[in-house]
Amino acid sequence: MHRRTWSATLLGGALGAILGLAVVALAAGRVIGSGVGTVLIEGEPARATFMVNQGALYTLVIVASGIAGAVLAAVGFAAGKLADPEEERFALLPLAVIGALVGAVIGFAAARIAIGVGGTISAEVVSLSVFRATIVAIITGAVVGTVVAGTVERIGRPEVFGFGGSAWPSNPAAFLRDAMTAMGLPMLAMIAGLAVVFVLSRVLLEADKTTSLIVFGGVAAIVLFGAAAIAAFPPRGKRD
Repeated sequence: MHRRTWSATLLGGALGAILGLAVVALAAGRVIGSGVGTVLIEGEPARATFMVNQGALYTLVIVASGIAGAVLAAVGFAAGKLADPEEERFALLPLAVIGALVGAVIGFAAARIAIGVGGTISAEVVSLSVFRATIVAIITGAVVGTVVAGTVERIGRPEVFGFGGSAWPSNPAAFLRDAMTAMGLPMLAMIAGLAVVFVLSRVLLEADKTTSLIVFGGVAAIVLFGAAAIAAFPPRGKRD
């Protein structure tokens, strides 16, 4: 991995952790609903605890992670640009959109795992001590920052996808047209295959055992003999 990618990854992780703390500080007692309460456990001192509606908390995590992902995508873009100003790169806007989507997904997954380990969920209410909530925010923000900044720095360079020189598309329309040409037939084949599988499954479920056996065996025979015929009579090239 290039040094600039490591730099972007480390910088993104640090800034992500800071953004996670900022989200906790801004959202406490405002956005997350129930706010902060005091939990009394026998034999232990009272401690401040976040008691948050589960849906509200996950919504906050997804939205905050998406926004942070867009911001951290710009960080990864800037880190790569500063490391090599002359190198050709994609525009920031599509990279920011990718960063927002990746950040929302990664942030939700990281927060869900961290909350499951460090908190409790009862009657759709998440309980987290303030200390553990801070740790969850740091972990989630650091994971989002590390993944988003490193990913954007890597995919922001055209050569990662093989673009460059004559391989570079002349315009977006040409790129989409060539991409659809390359993927059109496999996509149609996949759709046709799914349709056949669905119809065949319905027939086998509704038919009796004898009919199902005949249909299943007939389809298998058609596939087998069809493949054998194709292998036995390969296409011939044009003669000179």
